Parts: sequence; structure tokens; C-alpha cells
Amino acid sequence: MKAFDDSQSDVTVSVVSHGDGASVRTLAIDLLADKSVSKVIVTWNTPEAVQLPQNPRLIFIHNKAARGFGSNHNAAFEQCDTRFFCVLNPDVTLQTDSIGKLRDFTVLTGAAAAGPLVLSPDGTQEDSWRRFPTFFSLFLKAFGYDTTVINSIDISTKLQPDWVAGVCIFFDSNSFKDVAGFDERFFMYYEDVDICNRLWDAGYTVRAVPEAHVVHLGRRASRRNLRHMKWHLYSMTRYLIGNNSKGRELRHSKTQRRP
Repeated sequence: MKAFDDSQSDVTVSVVSHGDGASVRTLAIDLLADKSVSKVIVTWNTPEAVQLPQNPRLIFIHNKAARGFGSNHNAAFEQCDTRFFCVLNPDVTLQTDSIGKLRDFTVLTGAAAAGPLVLSPDGTQEDSWRRFPTFFSLFLKAFGYDTTVINSIDISTKLQPDWVAGVCIFFDSNSFKDVAGFDERFFMYYEDVDICNRLWDAGYTVRAVPEAHVVHLGRRASRRNLRHMKWHLYSMTRYLIGNNSKGRELRHSKTQRRP
């Protein structure tokens, strides 16, 4: 197992830009101001001309061809030598000490992965903490009954969702490495569900961190863009077939990770 740096500044953050240069610039400045962040790896998935600060903690990857979510973050992880690895969407605004709170919580609990409270710009909670999907839960969701969402902003509640959204996932680096990172067969969507599933199956835990807040612009491209919708359906089908609903519900019933 690779030995990771155990200093206080021990978080590597991976951000992938798909034409999000302006947002990436703001986010990079905020991340570089965080004392817990050791390095920020920005992947330009498509060519962009953006002026970012000159800083030795800021590393760039320029893709010759566009890659998927998991592939990009796995490539960034190859340059991670810190105890923690954080995957972060470019269209996210950090709130006070978000990364530090995720770090402290993960140190305290020993979680393999953790997700902050994700808020919309209007302050409402997004559906970033969930139970694992099954064929039945998706059937109910199609009729407006989403039974997988966990809604709570009570910071006194200890939440253990089945999975947390890829908008922001804070990983213990050794745990991420142990499950071989993201499954790159998912080009986009369900990578977060899949890796959390594999972490649980490997004996690790996934936690929600209500104390840490981020604000997400939330494009929801799969609801408006036909290509993204196809990717979403393909990834959903791949996940469900690979993780049959009967087995999923059995594990779910055996691990009632509730407050």
C-alpha cells in the first residue's frame, strides 16, 4: 500500500473543467487559501484559455481528447501523495472551512468517503445523500416517489447514507486506492454510486457531513440534453445489472446505517 503524507496540509483536490474556466479560477483561488489543501489538480478536459494564479500547489492536466468523469479523476489521483483525495465539481462554491471540516470529520470517524451538505443557490438542500437505487426505487421515482433521498440539515444527526454525490466526495486515499478508484466503464453518471457500493462491500463506511456546506449551481444536464440523458440511462442500466436489486436490498437490510 502506498504511504501517503500525514501532515496537516494533507488534501489533494481534483477539479475537472468542461468549459468552466471562470468557475475553476474562483474555486482554485478559494482552495489555495485553505491551509488543509496540499495541492489542486485542474484537468482541462477541453482546450481553454484561462488565467489562473501561479502557484506550485496548482497542477494542470491537459487532455488531448475528452475523457469521462472517473477516468479524469483517476488520472489526477496518480499525482496524489496526500492522506486525503477530494473530488470536486467546478460549479461549486465552498462555504467556510468546507474542506477542513470534511478532513476533520474523516479523521475522527475513519470513514472511507464523506459528502458535505450540498445546497442550491437558493439555500435548499440538494439530493446528494441517498440510499442505493434498485429497480423498484427507480420505478417509484418515475412516478414522483423518490424513496432514496436523505434530507437532514440537523448537524447533531450522525448520517450514514449508502452513497454521496460526485459533486463533492472526500476520500481517504488508501481506501480509494484499495478499491482501484472509479470504474472508468461509467463514462458519466453513477460513478459515485458504484464506488460507494464497492467501498461498503470492501468493509469501509461512507458518511454524510452536515457541518460542511458547499453551494452547487447544478446544471442537471441529463434532464435537458439528449446525449447526457443517454449516458445517464446507460450508466444506470450498467449499475443495476451489475448489482442486481435483490442483492442490493439484502445488503441494505443488513446494514441499516441510520441515526
